[in-house]
Amino acid sequence: MICQLPMHRPVLVALALAVVALGTAPAALNGRPVSSSGSVTRVAGADRYATAAAVSRSSQPVGVPVAYIATGTGFPDALGAGPAAARQGGPLLLTAPGSLPKATTDELRRLKPGRMARHRARFTDAVANDLGTPRAVAIAHDVASAADLTDAQRRTLLLDFDRVLGLSLDAPAEAEPPMPDGAAELLELRAAARAAKDWATSDALRNELAALGVEVRDTGSGQETAVRR
Repeated sequence: MICQLPMHRPVLVALALAVVALGTAPAALNGRPVSSSGSVTRVAGADRYATAAAVSRSSQPVGVPVAYIATGTGFPDALGAGPAAARQGGPLLLTAPGSLPKATTDELRRLKPGRMARHRARFTDAVANDLGTPRAVAIAHDVASAADLTDAQRRTLLLDFDRVLGLSLDAPAEAEPPMPDGAAELLELRAAARAAKDWATSDALRNELAALGVEVRDTGSGQETAVRR
């Protein structure tokens, strides 16, 4: 039995949990010892249930979008649920027949899964209500500053919402056009004119820059420019 609780962790963690559910760890692969040149951090508990909870605790923040629970008496369910949990950004925990072990219950209480699900449900309801775009946009605005979500969770939700809203939130920022030839020299001359309080020359140079497509705004820290596309 696999249960999903009310949406990328490495799949390696999921496979490790499958090994936890099986209760064994391979010492060799095709007759050759398993070794690694990297550092190893051991995460373990008193039993397979506590170990699964410990893996979750070491890798998952509070407010995960989803948590999967699979039986701890065999490995097939955990092996099947692991990739789904990893893909949806949540942990895989284990249960005993008939009741949840204390380690699993404690971890679920810490995780508080489903915060993202609540925001997603509000958005889905708004869109389903005759494509209520204004309400959906308002919900997206709320999510952008929601205190109960992490930055990563807010980004995930907003990108999901954008598939409907079509705002291209994940589009790369357009690079500003290059400064036209001669504009840099005119800006230097204008800065010198302003320093000398020669306002007539400063205004004339602003007009020349505008003709080149460069808008100039004077600020307390100097000239700010924008090149028209």
